Amino acid sequence: MEIADSTLAFDRGEKAGLYAKASIPDYWIVNLVDRQVEVRRDPAPMAGQPYGHGYKNITIFTPGEVVSPLAAPQTTVCVSDLMP
Repeated sequence: MEIADSTLAFDRGEKAGLYAKASIPDYWIVNLVDRQVEVRRDPAPMAGQPYGHGYKNITIFTPGEVVSPLAAPQTTVCVSDLMP
């Protein structure tokens, strides 16, 4: 999980590519700029992406919604709780 405001472009690009290349299955960005959580899943080789890898699925969650990590699917995280 990354907390992003001024690093949002880097977290979506370089870091996402690096994490996807390392086969990290569940990468979250807490986007403080847009007040949302961006959940990236299903890493795969992708031409044109940093490090040649990216995520096939990107889902946006907003305050009032909940999301569950792949490693603990029985656990829910309220997006509102992640925002300042």
